[in-house]
Formats: sequence, C-alpha cells, structure tokens
Amino acid sequence: MSEEKKLNGTVIVTYRCNARCSMCNRYKAPSKPEEEISIETIKKLPKMYFTNITGGEPFIRTDLKDIVRELYKKSDRIVISTNGFFTDRIVDLCKEFPQIGIRISIEGLEQTNNEIRGLQNGYQRGYGTLKKLREMGMKDVGFGMTVQDKNVLTILVDNKGKVFLGWDKPGDMETALSSMADQFGVSLTGAQMKNVRSATNIGVSMNDIGNFLNQESNQMNAYQQDKGIPTDSIDGGMSEFQLWVKTVTDANSDMKLAIKADEKTPYKVIKKVMSELQDMNQNRYELITSYKKVED
Repeated sequence: MSEEKKLNGTVIVTYRCNARCSMCNRYKAPSKPEEEISIETIKKLPKMYFTNITGGEPFIRTDLKDIVRELYKKSDRIVISTNGFFTDRIVDLCKEFPQIGIRISIEGLEQTNNEIRGLQNGYQRGYGTLKKLREMGMKDVGFGMTVQDKNVLTILVDNKGKVFLGWDKPGDMETALSSMADQFGVSLTGAQMKNVRSATNIGVSMNDIGNFLNQESNQMNAYQQDKGIPTDSIDGGMSEFQLWVKTVTDANSDMKLAIKADEKTPYKVIKKVMSELQDMNQNRYELITSYKKVED
C-alpha cells in the first residue's frame, strides 16, 4: 500500500492586520471575522509535512491556538509568520506549543522598519518578542524580511554587460555620490548634485560623472547606456563598482543588494559581479533574473 503523499501548505487565517506596510495593501481590504477560514474547514485539509500560518496578522485571531491545535493533527511542522506586535498572545501560544516555529517580520533597524511597516513602535515590539521567545528556550525562532526598493541597492547588468546602480531613495543616491566624489577628488556643483535626483540609476565612471550630471533628465539614460560603472581593479585595489557598493553599505547598514539581469546578459559579467561582491564578503544578495546561461 503506497504511503500517503504529504503537502507543503500555507493557511491564511485572516486578512486583518494592524500594520500598514508599504509593500502590501492587504490592510486596505480586511476580511470580516465571519469570512475567515473556520476550524471546520481546517479539519478537512489534507496531510502536510509543513504548514505556514500567515495573514494579515495571524495573532489578531483570538482562536489561533485552536487553529494550531487542529493543524498539528494534519502537519508535521508549523511556522507562523507575524509582525511580533502581540507579544503576550505569542508567548501564551508558544508555551502550549514549544515546538512551533515563529518568524517575525523585521525590515531593518528601528527607523527603516517602522517607516516600511507603518507601525508605531513596531521594531521594539517585534524585537522584544523575538528576545522573549529566545529567553524562553524556543528553538525554531527567527525573523523574515521583504526585499523591496526602499532598502535595496539594485545592481543592473544589461544585455551588453554594462553595470548600473539604482536606488529608490534619492537621498541615499546623493549621500553615496558625495562620498564617492570626495574619494576620487571630483568637484561637483550644487546644480549637479541636485540633478542626480533626476537619474533613475548611475552607470558611468567617476571621471565622467560631471558630464553625466550636466545632461537634461530625459537625456541621462541615453548618455550612459553604452558606458557602465567600471569593474576593473584600480591599481590592484578595489574597482569603482566595489567602491560604490562599499560606500553605500557603509552609509546604510540596512541596505540589501539585488542583482538584476536577463537571458541576454553575458554570463561572464554576472560571474564577475558576483565574484567582486564575494571578495568584499558581500555574500548575501538577491539574484533577480530570467537568465539562461549563454557564454559570451
């Protein structure tokens, strides 16, 4: 007799949420309690080897312990995704189910987290819950993060193998540019510094940055499209690309890295970018691509 196949499942227990996250508009159309999944429906679910309980904010439901109790009849392992705000409810549930997994959503340090999640004191509440669970001896505990434009340095490698850097926040771009100009001894006027806010990304060498910033906003991309930030070592040291990454991450410790490419991007350039990041001990980044390996 064949063994029953178990599934990997996600159970959305509510669309109600106390946060106002910039990357999610679910809170704008919350569910009504009577519309949410019931215990009777959960009883009908198939066997699962892993179940993620999510929302909305799952701990808004006052019967979450009943849901977990029923799901443990179905699932080998359960992890709840939460913003960690309802500390007392989370601790109470974990006392009954010490084997459960808890993942608290934290987007960075306090200012970044609270700005992105739109939840006053959200960082302190989430971090405090995380510490409390560790103090209790909970083993399956951690935090989760949504990679998004507000805390990401985008490394775009185009189909010609040219490298560009992009920021969502103009202020971050200005700060990085000012520091890079100091490092390279490049003088920029107030008008040029202001004009960087018109750029969607930067893809020129520091020797050419002044000319780039003299362009009209609608001409910037055309000016730099065949240039790109140099990835060659400078006198045996870091490349300009590496110096940009170091400058950005030194200024904002919350900054995440994302490499974007497509199937036409030369493989050797993607490999070089990843190798240069590795040389800097930048080993954690998102690779966003429809890439199929094509040697160039």
